Amino acid sequence: NGQSVGYGKSITWLTSSQAAILVTTYSFNYITWYSSKVYLYTSLNDTIVPSSPSAVIPNAQQPIPSTINSKLIRIVSTPASLAILDTSGGVILILAESSGYYPSTDTSNSPVAAAMPVVSHSTKCIGGTYKPNTGVHPCILCPSGSRNPGTIAGTSCMTCSSNSFCPLGAVYEINSTLLTSISQAYAYPRLPEMDVFEDILLHNMFSLGLTGHCLVVSPIFWILILLLIFLVLLLGMASLNWFVEPEKRDRLLTIIKNIFQRTDLIGEGELWMGGLASIAIVLITVMAYAFAISYLNQYPSEKVGPSTFACDTTIRNAKFQSSLQALAVPISDEEQPMFNLLNEQNFTFYLDFINTAASCMSLSISEVTDSSTISMILLSCSDLNGTLSATVLLPQHDIKITATLNDIQLVGGVRVGLSGPSSKNDSDTLKELNFRQSFYSKSGGTFAQAATIDMVLTKVINETEPLSGSDSEFEGIWYPTFTYSLNEMFITTDTYVMSANSTSTTLTIDIRETSYYIKNVQSPIAKQSEVIFRTLLFSFLCLEICAMIFLICKLLLIPIYRKVAGRYFPYSINSVEPEYEMKSNHH
Repeated sequence: NGQSVGYGKSITWLTSSQAAILVTTYSFNYITWYSSKVYLYTSLNDTIVPSSPSAVIPNAQQPIPSTINSKLIRIVSTPASLAILDTSGGVILILAESSGYYPSTDTSNSPVAAAMPVVSHSTKCIGGTYKPNTGVHPCILCPSGSRNPGTIAGTSCMTCSSNSFCPLGAVYEINSTLLTSISQAYAYPRLPEMDVFEDILLHNMFSLGLTGHCLVVSPIFWILILLLIFLVLLLGMASLNWFVEPEKRDRLLTIIKNIFQRTDLIGEGELWMGGLASIAIVLITVMAYAFAISYLNQYPSEKVGPSTFACDTTIRNAKFQSSLQALAVPISDEEQPMFNLLNEQNFTFYLDFINTAASCMSLSISEVTDSSTISMILLSCSDLNGTLSATVLLPQHDIKITATLNDIQLVGGVRVGLSGPSSKNDSDTLKELNFRQSFYSKSGGTFAQAATIDMVLTKVINETEPLSGSDSEFEGIWYPTFTYSLNEMFITTDTYVMSANSTSTTLTIDIRETSYYIKNVQSPIAKQSEVIFRTLLFSFLCLEICAMIFLICKLLLIPIYRKVAGRYFPYSINSVEPEYEMKSNHH
Protein backbone atom coordinates (compact mmCIF):
# COMPACT_ATOMS: atom_id res chain seq x y z
CA ASN A 1 0.00 0.00 0.00
CA GLY A 2 0.98 3.66 -0.06
CA GLN A 3 2.43 3.57 3.45
CA SER A 4 5.07 1.01 2.42
CA VAL A 5 6.52 3.00 -0.44
CA GLY A 6 10.06 3.94 0.59
CA TYR A 7 10.61 1.19 3.18
CA GLY A 8 14.29 0.14 3.23
CA LYS A 9 15.63 3.16 1.34
CA SER A 10 18.85 2.66 3.31
CA ILE A 11 19.91 -0.29 5.49
CA THR A 12 22.94 -0.83 7.70
CA TRP A 13 24.11 -3.40 10.22
CA LEU A 14 25.23 -2.18 13.62
CA THR A 15 26.24 -5.49 15.21
CA SER A 16 25.57 -9.11 14.36
CA SER A 17 22.10 -8.84 15.91
CA GLN A 18 21.35 -5.12 15.49
CA ALA A 19 20.43 -3.24 12.33
CA ALA A 20 18.93 0.06 11.21
CA ILE A 21 16.50 0.58 8.33
CA LEU A 22 15.59 3.98 6.88
CA VAL A 23 11.85 4.19 6.22
CA THR A 24 10.92 7.16 4.05
CA THR A 25 7.23 7.32 3.18
CA TYR A 26 6.32 8.81 -0.19
CA SER A 27 3.22 9.03 -2.33
CA PHE A 28 2.90 6.48 -5.15
CA ASN A 29 4.49 8.85 -7.67
CA TYR A 30 7.39 9.66 -5.30
CA ILE A 31 6.60 13.36 -5.56
CA THR A 32 5.06 13.98 -2.13
CA TRP A 33 7.23 13.24 0.92
CA TYR A 34 5.37 12.26 4.09
CA SER A 35 7.92 11.31 6.72
CA SER A 36 11.33 9.80 7.44
CA LYS A 37 12.04 7.40 10.27
CA VAL A 38 14.82 5.04 11.23
CA TYR A 39 13.69 1.63 12.46
CA LEU A 40 16.09 -0.01 14.92
CA TYR A 41 16.11 -3.77 15.42
CA THR A 42 18.08 -5.07 18.40
CA SER A 43 17.33 -8.82 18.28
CA LEU A 44 17.75 -9.96 14.69
CA ASN A 45 18.61 -13.40 13.35
CA ASP A 46 19.57 -14.55 9.87
CA THR A 47 16.08 -15.51 8.71
CA ILE A 48 13.28 -13.39 10.20
CA VAL A 49 12.73 -9.64 10.52
CA PRO A 50 10.35 -8.82 13.41
CA SER A 51 7.00 -7.31 12.46
CA SER A 52 7.67 -4.24 14.61
CA PRO A 53 10.96 -2.49 15.38
CA SER A 54 12.59 -2.33 18.79
CA ALA A 55 12.78 1.47 18.51
CA VAL A 56 12.08 4.27 16.06
CA ILE A 57 14.15 7.42 15.53
CA PRO A 58 13.01 10.14 16.16
CA ASN A 59 11.54 9.33 19.59
CA ALA A 60 11.06 11.12 22.90
CA GLN A 61 14.61 10.30 24.04
CA GLN A 62 16.20 10.90 20.62
CA PRO A 63 14.44 13.77 18.82
CA ILE A 64 15.58 15.26 15.53
CA PRO A 65 17.58 18.43 16.40
CA SER A 66 16.31 21.71 15.03
CA THR A 67 19.47 22.04 12.88
CA ILE A 68 18.66 18.80 11.04
CA ASN A 69 16.14 18.57 8.20
CA SER A 70 13.37 16.08 8.88
CA LYS A 71 13.85 14.62 5.37
CA LEU A 72 16.42 11.87 5.89
CA ILE A 73 18.08 10.22 2.90
CA ARG A 74 20.84 7.90 4.16
CA ILE A 75 22.14 6.00 7.18
CA VAL A 76 25.66 4.59 7.75
CA SER A 77 27.08 2.50 10.61
CA THR A 78 30.56 3.05 12.03
CA PRO A 79 30.21 0.10 12.91
CA ALA A 80 28.27 0.08 16.24
CA SER A 81 27.37 3.77 15.97
CA LEU A 82 24.97 5.30 13.46
CA ALA A 83 25.27 8.33 11.18
CA ILE A 84 22.12 9.85 9.64
CA LEU A 85 22.26 12.24 6.66
CA ASP A 86 19.48 14.67 5.71
CA THR A 87 18.70 16.32 2.37
CA SER A 88 20.46 19.54 3.41
CA GLY A 89 23.76 17.86 4.22
CA GLY A 90 23.23 17.79 7.97
CA VAL A 91 24.51 14.80 9.91
CA ILE A 92 23.49 13.23 13.22
CA LEU A 93 26.07 10.93 14.75
CA ILE A 94 24.49 8.59 17.30
CA LEU A 95 27.12 6.85 19.41
CA ALA A 96 26.51 3.46 20.95
CA GLU A 97 26.08 3.60 24.74
CA SER A 98 26.49 0.88 27.32
CA SER A 99 23.62 -0.70 29.27
CA GLY A 100 21.80 1.72 31.57
CA TYR A 101 22.52 4.69 29.29
CA TYR A 102 21.16 5.91 25.97
CA PRO A 103 22.55 8.29 23.31
CA SER A 104 20.44 11.45 23.56
CA THR A 105 20.13 13.77 20.56
CA ASP A 106 18.27 16.47 22.48
CA THR A 107 20.54 19.48 22.00
CA SER A 108 18.75 21.47 24.71
CA ASN A 109 20.25 19.11 27.30
CA SER A 110 23.62 18.62 25.59
CA PRO A 111 26.73 19.31 27.71
CA VAL A 112 28.37 20.98 24.69
CA ALA A 113 27.10 23.58 22.26
CA ALA A 114 25.29 22.30 19.20
CA ALA A 115 27.48 21.97 16.12
CA MET A 116 27.57 20.13 12.85
CA PRO A 117 27.63 17.22 12.86
CA VAL A 118 25.30 16.80 15.83
CA VAL A 119 26.82 14.21 18.15
CA SER A 120 24.73 12.38 20.71
CA HIS A 121 25.62 12.55 24.39
CA SER A 122 25.38 9.82 27.00
CA THR A 123 22.34 10.08 29.27
CA LYS A 124 21.20 7.87 32.11
CA CYS A 125 17.90 6.04 31.52
CA ILE A 126 14.98 8.09 32.80
CA GLY A 127 12.66 6.79 35.52
CA GLY A 128 10.42 3.97 34.37
CA THR A 129 12.85 2.74 31.68
CA TYR A 130 15.87 0.49 31.43
CA LYS A 131 18.45 -0.65 28.87
CA PRO A 132 19.95 -4.13 29.26
CA ASN A 133 22.45 -4.03 26.38
CA THR A 134 24.82 -1.77 24.45
CA GLY A 135 23.62 0.06 21.35
CA VAL A 136 22.33 3.24 19.73
CA HIS A 137 18.73 2.50 20.71
CA PRO A 138 16.87 4.32 23.51
CA CYS A 139 15.89 2.88 26.88
CA ILE A 140 12.76 0.75 26.91
CA LEU A 141 9.75 0.90 29.25
CA CYS A 142 9.60 -1.15 32.42
CA PRO A 143 6.84 -3.76 32.04
CA SER A 144 3.64 -3.39 34.02
CA GLY A 145 4.20 -4.59 37.58
CA SER A 146 7.80 -3.38 37.73
CA ARG A 147 9.54 -0.05 38.28
CA ASN A 148 12.78 1.90 38.01
CA PRO A 149 13.14 5.13 40.01
CA GLY A 150 15.89 6.37 37.67
CA THR A 151 18.28 7.27 40.46
CA ILE A 152 20.95 4.96 39.04
CA ALA A 153 21.66 3.62 35.58
CA GLY A 154 18.82 1.22 34.91
CA THR A 155 19.85 -2.11 33.45
CA SER A 156 16.72 -3.84 34.77
CA CYS A 157 13.47 -3.06 36.60
CA MET A 158 12.44 -3.99 40.14
CA THR A 159 9.28 -5.97 40.83
CA CYS A 160 6.42 -4.10 42.54
CA SER A 161 4.16 -5.49 45.25
CA SER A 162 0.86 -6.90 44.04
CA ASN A 163 -1.35 -4.25 45.67
CA SER A 164 0.56 -1.21 44.39
CA PHE A 165 0.01 0.91 41.29
CA CYS A 166 2.86 0.07 38.90
CA PRO A 167 1.73 0.53 35.30
CA LEU A 168 3.88 0.39 32.19
CA GLY A 169 6.90 2.66 32.70
CA ALA A 170 6.38 2.96 36.47
CA VAL A 171 8.83 5.04 38.48
CA TYR A 172 7.59 4.42 42.02
CA GLU A 173 5.53 1.92 43.94
CA ILE A 174 2.40 4.04 44.39
CA ASN A 175 -0.30 3.19 46.92
CA SER A 176 -3.51 2.39 45.05
CA THR A 177 -5.52 4.64 47.38
CA LEU A 178 -4.08 7.66 45.55
CA LEU A 179 -6.20 6.63 42.57
CA THR A 180 -9.44 6.92 44.54
CA SER A 181 -11.95 9.28 42.98
CA ILE A 182 -14.01 11.65 45.14
CA SER A 183 -17.60 12.20 44.06
CA GLN A 184 -20.29 14.40 45.57
CA ALA A 185 -22.99 13.13 43.24
CA TYR A 186 -25.59 10.78 44.65
CA ALA A 187 -28.77 9.19 43.39
CA TYR A 188 -31.76 11.26 44.44
CA PRO A 189 -34.25 9.15 46.43
CA ARG A 190 -37.17 7.66 44.57
CA LEU A 191 -40.80 8.22 45.39
CA PRO A 192 -41.71 5.81 48.23
CA GLU A 193 -44.10 2.96 47.52
CA MET A 194 -46.71 4.56 49.79
CA ASP A 195 -47.00 8.31 49.50
CA VAL A 196 -50.47 8.75 51.06
CA PHE A 197 -50.58 9.23 54.83
CA GLU A 198 -53.73 7.12 55.27
CA ASP A 199 -52.01 4.12 53.67
CA ILE A 200 -48.89 4.62 55.77
CA LEU A 201 -50.91 4.91 58.99
CA LEU A 202 -53.02 1.81 58.29
CA HIS A 203 -49.96 -0.21 57.29
CA ASN A 204 -48.08 0.64 60.47
CA MET A 205 -51.08 0.21 62.77
CA PHE A 206 -52.04 -3.26 61.56
CA SER A 207 -48.66 -4.80 60.68
CA LEU A 208 -46.90 -7.28 62.92
CA GLY A 209 -43.19 -7.75 62.27
CA LEU A 210 -41.05 -10.70 63.29
CA THR A 211 -38.16 -8.82 64.91
CA GLY A 212 -38.11 -7.67 68.51
CA HIS A 213 -38.14 -4.01 67.49
CA CYS A 214 -41.10 -4.49 65.16
CA LEU A 215 -43.08 -6.25 67.90
CA VAL A 216 -42.43 -3.49 70.43
CA VAL A 217 -43.66 -0.72 68.10
CA SER A 218 -46.61 -2.71 66.70
CA PRO A 219 -50.06 -1.68 68.05
CA ILE A 220 -51.39 -5.13 67.16
CA PHE A 221 -48.85 -6.69 69.52
CA TRP A 222 -50.01 -4.53 72.42
CA ILE A 223 -53.65 -5.19 71.56
CA LEU A 224 -52.90 -8.91 71.79
CA ILE A 225 -51.25 -8.33 75.17
CA LEU A 226 -54.34 -6.41 76.29
CA LEU A 227 -56.63 -9.20 75.07
CA LEU A 228 -54.53 -11.66 77.01
CA ILE A 229 -55.06 -9.58 80.15
CA PHE A 230 -58.80 -9.47 79.43
CA LEU A 231 -58.82 -13.24 78.97
CA VAL A 232 -57.15 -13.71 82.33
CA LEU A 233 -59.76 -11.37 83.83
CA LEU A 234 -62.63 -13.33 82.28
CA LEU A 235 -61.17 -16.60 83.52
CA GLY A 236 -60.91 -15.04 86.95
CA MET A 237 -64.57 -13.99 86.76
CA ALA A 238 -65.56 -17.50 85.70
CA SER A 239 -63.62 -19.02 88.59
CA LEU A 240 -65.83 -17.12 91.02
CA ASN A 241 -68.49 -19.78 90.40
CA TRP A 242 -66.35 -22.32 92.27
CA PHE A 243 -64.68 -20.26 94.98
CA VAL A 244 -67.18 -17.53 96.00
CA GLU A 245 -70.69 -17.69 97.41
CA PRO A 246 -73.41 -16.96 94.79
CA GLU A 247 -74.64 -13.76 96.43
CA LYS A 248 -71.14 -12.33 96.85
CA ARG A 249 -70.18 -13.58 93.38
CA ASP A 250 -73.14 -11.84 91.74
CA ARG A 251 -72.30 -8.61 93.57
CA LEU A 252 -68.65 -8.73 92.37
CA LEU A 253 -69.71 -9.51 88.82
CA THR A 254 -72.14 -6.60 88.88
CA ILE A 255 -69.42 -4.20 90.08
CA ILE A 256 -66.98 -5.38 87.38
CA LYS A 257 -69.61 -5.14 84.67
CA ASN A 258 -70.64 -1.64 85.80
CA ILE A 259 -67.01 -0.52 85.61
CA PHE A 260 -66.65 -1.77 82.05
CA GLN A 261 -70.08 -0.40 81.07
CA ARG A 262 -68.93 3.07 82.11
CA THR A 263 -65.98 2.78 79.67
CA ASP A 264 -68.22 1.54 76.85
CA LEU A 265 -67.84 3.92 73.91
CA ILE A 266 -69.34 1.47 71.44
CA GLY A 267 -72.70 0.65 73.02
CA GLU A 268 -72.88 3.95 74.90
CA GLY A 269 -72.73 2.25 78.28
CA GLU A 270 -75.05 -0.66 77.50
CA LEU A 271 -72.49 -3.44 77.05
CA TRP A 272 -69.76 -4.37 79.50
CA MET A 273 -67.94 -6.14 76.66
CA GLY A 274 -68.03 -2.83 74.81
CA GLY A 275 -65.97 -1.38 77.63
CA LEU A 276 -63.25 -3.95 77.03
CA ALA A 277 -63.25 -3.17 73.30
CA SER A 278 -63.25 0.57 74.04
CA ILE A 279 -60.07 0.22 76.12
CA ALA A 280 -58.44 -1.52 73.16
CA ILE A 281 -59.61 1.28 70.83
CA VAL A 282 -58.20 3.94 73.18
CA LEU A 283 -54.87 2.09 73.21
CA ILE A 284 -54.61 1.87 69.43
CA THR A 285 -55.72 5.52 69.12
CA VAL A 286 -52.99 6.67 71.51
CA MET A 287 -50.40 4.67 69.58
CA ALA A 288 -51.75 6.03 66.29
CA TYR A 289 -51.31 9.63 67.48
CA ALA A 290 -47.85 8.85 68.84
CA PHE A 291 -46.89 7.39 65.47
CA ALA A 292 -48.44 10.32 63.59
CA ILE A 293 -46.59 12.95 65.63
CA SER A 294 -43.27 11.14 65.26
CA TYR A 295 -43.85 10.59 61.54
CA LEU A 296 -44.74 14.26 61.03
CA ASN A 297 -41.36 15.32 62.42
CA GLN A 298 -39.41 12.99 60.09
CA TYR A 299 -38.81 15.84 57.63
CA PRO A 300 -36.70 16.82 55.83
CA SER A 301 -35.19 13.40 55.28
CA GLU A 302 -31.51 14.44 55.35
CA LYS A 303 -31.81 16.15 58.74
CA VAL A 304 -33.48 13.39 60.76
CA GLY A 305 -32.34 10.09 62.20
CA PRO A 306 -33.79 6.58 61.96
CA SER A 307 -37.55 6.19 62.44
CA THR A 308 -37.34 4.07 65.60
CA PHE A 309 -41.07 4.48 66.20
CA ALA A 310 -41.86 2.22 63.22
CA CYS A 311 -40.88 -1.26 62.10
CA ASP A 312 -39.33 0.22 58.95
CA THR A 313 -36.79 2.67 60.35
CA THR A 314 -36.20 4.20 56.89
CA ILE A 315 -39.65 5.71 56.42
CA ARG A 316 -39.72 9.47 56.14
CA ASN A 317 -42.42 12.07 55.83
CA ALA A 318 -41.02 12.98 52.44
CA LYS A 319 -41.67 12.38 48.78
CA PHE A 320 -39.25 13.20 46.00
CA GLN A 321 -39.34 14.37 42.43
CA SER A 322 -36.44 14.84 40.03
CA SER A 323 -36.46 16.39 36.56
CA LEU A 324 -34.30 18.09 33.94
CA GLN A 325 -35.00 21.75 33.22
CA ALA A 326 -33.73 23.70 30.22
CA LEU A 327 -31.70 26.81 30.99
CA ALA A 328 -33.42 28.43 28.02
CA VAL A 329 -36.57 28.68 30.15
CA PRO A 330 -36.53 31.82 32.34
CA ILE A 331 -35.64 31.10 35.95
CA SER A 332 -38.26 31.90 38.59
CA ASP A 333 -37.63 34.72 41.05
CA GLU A 334 -37.61 32.18 43.86
CA GLU A 335 -34.78 30.16 42.27
CA GLN A 336 -32.73 33.05 40.84
CA PRO A 337 -30.65 33.73 44.02
CA MET A 338 -29.52 30.10 44.02
CA PHE A 339 -28.43 30.35 40.39
CA ASN A 340 -26.53 33.55 41.19
CA LEU A 341 -24.59 31.76 43.94
CA LEU A 342 -23.69 28.91 41.56
CA ASN A 343 -22.60 31.27 38.78
CA GLU A 344 -20.44 33.31 41.17
CA GLN A 345 -18.66 30.37 42.79
CA ASN A 346 -14.88 30.48 42.26
CA PHE A 347 -13.29 27.30 40.92
CA THR A 348 -9.84 25.99 41.84
CA PHE A 349 -8.53 23.37 39.44
CA TYR A 350 -6.59 20.42 40.88
CA LEU A 351 -4.22 18.32 38.80
CA ASP A 352 -2.17 15.28 39.83
CA PHE A 353 0.28 13.42 37.61
CA ILE A 354 0.67 10.06 39.34
CA ASN A 355 3.72 7.78 39.20
CA THR A 356 6.07 10.15 37.44
CA ALA A 357 9.53 11.61 37.97
CA ALA A 358 8.50 14.95 36.47
CA SER A 359 9.07 18.05 38.61
CA CYS A 360 7.24 21.34 39.10
CA MET A 361 9.92 23.08 37.03
CA SER A 362 8.69 21.26 33.94
CA LEU A 363 4.96 21.96 34.45
CA SER A 364 3.08 24.84 32.86
CA ILE A 365 -0.70 25.40 32.72
CA SER A 366 -2.26 27.70 30.14
CA GLU A 367 -5.70 28.93 29.16
CA VAL A 368 -6.52 28.35 25.50
CA THR A 369 -8.79 30.90 23.83
CA ASP A 370 -9.89 31.23 20.23
CA SER A 371 -7.06 33.63 19.47
CA SER A 372 -4.27 32.97 21.97
CA THR A 373 -2.78 30.89 24.75
CA ILE A 374 -2.50 32.61 28.13
CA SER A 375 -0.13 31.31 30.79
CA MET A 376 -1.74 30.81 34.22
CA ILE A 377 -0.08 31.27 37.60
CA LEU A 378 0.08 28.15 39.77
CA LEU A 379 -1.38 28.55 43.25
CA SER A 380 0.66 25.60 44.49
CA CYS A 381 2.84 22.81 43.16
CA SER A 382 4.59 19.85 44.76
CA ASP A 383 6.42 16.78 43.48
CA LEU A 384 6.81 14.16 46.18
CA ASN A 385 7.04 10.37 46.09
CA GLY A 386 6.18 10.07 42.44
CA THR A 387 3.17 12.42 42.41
CA LEU A 388 3.24 15.87 40.83
CA SER A 389 0.36 17.97 42.22
CA ALA A 390 -0.62 21.47 41.16
CA THR A 391 -3.54 23.87 41.65
CA VAL A 392 -4.63 26.91 39.69
CA LEU A 393 -7.50 29.39 40.09
CA LEU A 394 -9.82 29.41 37.09
CA PRO A 395 -10.89 32.84 35.81
CA GLN A 396 -14.25 31.50 34.58
CA HIS A 397 -16.37 28.37 34.54
CA ASP A 398 -16.32 27.67 30.81
CA ILE A 399 -12.64 27.34 29.98
CA LYS A 400 -10.18 25.24 28.03
CA ILE A 401 -6.80 24.68 29.65
CA THR A 402 -3.66 22.74 28.78
CA ALA A 403 -1.22 21.25 31.26
CA THR A 404 2.18 20.64 29.67
CA LEU A 405 5.12 18.70 31.06
CA ASN A 406 8.16 19.98 29.19
CA ASP A 407 10.00 16.77 29.91
CA ILE A 408 10.21 13.24 28.54
CA GLN A 409 9.40 11.71 31.92
CA LEU A 410 6.68 9.05 31.85
CA VAL A 411 3.31 9.37 33.61
CA GLY A 412 1.33 6.45 35.03
CA GLY A 413 -2.00 8.11 35.73
CA VAL A 414 -3.82 11.43 36.06
CA ARG A 415 -6.30 12.84 38.55
CA VAL A 416 -8.23 16.07 37.98
CA GLY A 417 -10.79 17.90 40.07
CA LEU A 418 -12.40 21.15 41.10
CA SER A 419 -13.06 22.81 44.42
CA GLY A 420 -15.13 25.83 45.35
CA PRO A 421 -16.15 27.48 48.64
CA SER A 422 -19.59 27.19 50.16
CA SER A 423 -21.82 30.17 50.88
CA LYS A 424 -25.26 30.93 52.27
CA ASN A 425 -27.80 33.62 51.53
CA ASP A 426 -31.00 33.49 53.62
CA SER A 427 -32.74 30.27 52.54
CA ASP A 428 -30.25 29.55 49.72
CA THR A 429 -27.20 27.39 50.46
CA LEU A 430 -24.34 26.83 48.03
CA LYS A 431 -22.61 23.58 48.96
CA GLU A 432 -18.84 23.27 48.95
CA LEU A 433 -17.51 21.84 45.70
CA ASN A 434 -14.80 19.22 46.05
CA PHE A 435 -14.47 16.32 43.63
CA ARG A 436 -11.61 14.36 42.06
CA GLN A 437 -11.64 11.97 39.13
CA SER A 438 -8.81 9.52 38.49
CA PHE A 439 -7.77 8.25 35.08
CA TYR A 440 -5.54 5.22 34.68
CA SER A 441 -5.32 2.08 32.61
CA LYS A 442 -6.52 -1.09 34.30
CA SER A 443 -4.49 -3.05 31.77
CA GLY A 444 -1.33 -1.21 32.84
CA GLY A 445 -0.71 1.20 29.93
CA THR A 446 1.36 4.37 30.19
CA PHE A 447 0.01 7.88 29.67
CA ALA A 448 0.18 9.11 26.08
CA GLN A 449 2.06 12.27 25.15
CA ALA A 450 -1.18 14.02 24.18
CA ALA A 451 -4.60 13.43 25.75
CA THR A 452 -7.91 15.26 26.11
CA ILE A 453 -10.53 15.17 28.86
CA ASP A 454 -13.91 16.85 28.45
CA MET A 455 -15.41 17.93 31.78
CA VAL A 456 -19.07 18.93 31.65
CA LEU A 457 -20.63 20.65 34.68
CA THR A 458 -24.33 20.50 35.48
CA LYS A 459 -26.13 22.68 38.01
CA VAL A 460 -28.12 20.72 40.60
CA ILE A 461 -30.84 22.56 42.51
CA ASN A 462 -32.38 20.81 45.53
CA GLU A 463 -35.62 22.42 46.70
CA THR A 464 -37.04 21.49 50.10
CA GLU A 465 -40.64 22.58 50.52
CA PRO A 466 -41.59 23.71 54.04
CA LEU A 467 -43.51 21.60 56.55
CA SER A 468 -45.30 24.78 57.55
CA GLY A 469 -45.30 28.16 55.87
CA SER A 470 -44.66 28.95 52.22
CA ASP A 471 -40.91 29.61 51.76
CA SER A 472 -38.85 26.76 50.32
CA GLU A 473 -35.17 26.16 51.05
CA PHE A 474 -32.72 25.72 48.17
CA GLU A 475 -29.37 23.97 47.94
CA GLY A 476 -27.09 24.07 44.93
CA ILE A 477 -24.02 22.18 43.75
CA TRP A 478 -22.23 21.28 40.51
CA TYR A 479 -22.15 17.72 39.21
CA PRO A 480 -19.33 16.80 36.79
CA THR A 481 -19.39 14.27 33.99
CA PHE A 482 -16.33 13.28 31.99
CA THR A 483 -15.89 12.24 28.38
CA TYR A 484 -12.63 10.51 27.50
CA SER A 485 -11.10 7.49 25.82
CA LEU A 486 -8.81 5.34 27.93
CA ASN A 487 -7.61 3.57 24.78
CA GLU A 488 -6.30 6.88 23.44
CA MET A 489 -5.20 8.25 26.79
CA PHE A 490 -3.06 5.24 27.73
CA ILE A 491 -0.89 3.33 25.29
CA THR A 492 1.01 0.05 25.10
CA THR A 493 4.74 -0.50 24.62
CA ASP A 494 4.37 -1.00 20.87
CA THR A 495 2.34 2.19 20.49
CA TYR A 496 4.86 4.11 22.59
CA VAL A 497 7.72 2.88 20.40
CA MET A 498 5.96 3.89 17.18
CA SER A 499 4.32 7.17 18.22
CA ALA A 500 6.10 8.74 21.22
CA ASN A 501 8.35 11.23 19.43
CA SER A 502 7.70 14.42 21.38
CA THR A 503 9.80 15.83 24.20
CA SER A 504 6.73 16.94 26.17
CA THR A 505 3.41 15.61 27.47
CA THR A 506 0.25 17.69 27.05
CA LEU A 507 -3.09 17.17 28.78
CA THR A 508 -6.01 19.25 27.51
CA ILE A 509 -9.03 19.78 29.78
CA ASP A 510 -12.13 21.34 28.23
CA ILE A 511 -14.54 22.55 30.95
CA ARG A 512 -18.02 23.70 29.98
CA GLU A 513 -21.55 23.88 31.36
CA THR A 514 -24.57 21.95 30.13
CA SER A 515 -27.62 23.70 28.68
CA TYR A 516 -29.87 22.20 31.34
CA TYR A 517 -29.95 21.75 35.09
CA ILE A 518 -31.23 19.08 37.46
CA LYS A 519 -34.16 20.08 39.67
CA ASN A 520 -34.82 17.92 42.74
CA VAL A 521 -37.86 18.66 44.88
CA GLN A 522 -38.52 17.25 48.35
CA SER A 523 -41.95 17.82 49.86
CA PRO A 524 -43.75 16.42 52.93
CA ILE A 525 -46.21 13.59 52.40
CA ALA A 526 -48.44 14.98 55.15
CA LYS A 527 -48.55 18.31 56.95
CA GLN A 528 -49.78 18.94 60.49
CA SER A 529 -53.43 19.59 59.71
CA GLU A 530 -53.68 16.50 57.53
CA VAL A 531 -51.98 14.32 60.15
CA ILE A 532 -54.39 15.43 62.88
CA PHE A 533 -57.47 15.03 60.70
CA ARG A 534 -56.50 11.66 59.20
CA THR A 535 -55.54 10.21 62.59
CA LEU A 536 -58.85 11.38 64.06
CA LEU A 537 -60.69 9.71 61.19
CA PHE A 538 -58.72 6.55 61.88
CA SER A 539 -59.87 6.60 65.51
CA PHE A 540 -63.50 6.97 64.48
CA LEU A 541 -63.02 4.23 61.92
CA CYS A 542 -61.82 1.80 64.59
CA LEU A 543 -64.74 2.78 66.81
CA GLU A 544 -67.28 2.31 64.04
CA ILE A 545 -65.81 -1.05 63.02
CA CYS A 546 -66.16 -2.34 66.59
CA ALA A 547 -69.68 -0.90 66.84
CA MET A 548 -70.61 -2.66 63.61
CA ILE A 549 -69.23 -5.96 64.92
CA PHE A 550 -71.17 -5.62 68.18
CA LEU A 551 -74.33 -4.68 66.30
CA ILE A 552 -74.04 -7.73 64.07
CA CYS A 553 -73.52 -9.91 67.14
CA LYS A 554 -76.47 -8.34 68.96
CA LEU A 555 -78.96 -8.43 66.10
CA LEU A 556 -77.89 -11.54 64.23
CA LEU A 557 -75.41 -13.88 65.86
CA ILE A 558 -76.73 -13.88 69.47
CA PRO A 559 -80.41 -14.47 68.46
CA ILE A 560 -79.34 -17.32 66.20
CA TYR A 561 -77.22 -18.78 69.00
CA ARG A 562 -80.08 -18.56 71.50
CA LYS A 563 -82.52 -20.11 69.09
CA VAL A 564 -80.22 -23.04 68.36
CA ALA A 565 -79.23 -23.46 72.00
CA GLY A 566 -82.88 -23.22 73.16
CA ARG A 567 -83.83 -26.00 70.83
CA TYR A 568 -81.09 -28.44 71.68
CA PHE A 569 -80.14 -27.31 75.23
CA PRO A 570 -83.33 -25.93 76.82
CA TYR A 571 -82.06 -26.30 80.38
CA SER A 572 -78.92 -24.30 79.67
CA ILE A 573 -80.77 -21.44 78.07
CA ASN A 574 -83.24 -21.20 80.94
CA SER A 575 -80.46 -20.91 83.51
CA VAL A 576 -78.44 -18.26 81.70
CA GLU A 577 -79.89 -15.21 83.42
CA PRO A 578 -78.92 -14.85 87.05
CA GLU A 579 -81.44 -13.80 89.64
CA TYR A 580 -80.20 -10.24 89.94
CA GLU A 581 -80.57 -9.66 86.15
CA MET A 582 -84.14 -11.06 86.16
CA LYS A 583 -85.08 -8.67 88.92
CA SER A 584 -83.64 -5.76 87.06
CA ASN A 585 -85.73 -6.57 84.01
CA HIS A 586 -88.96 -6.09 86.02
CA HIS A 587 -88.15 -2.46 86.88
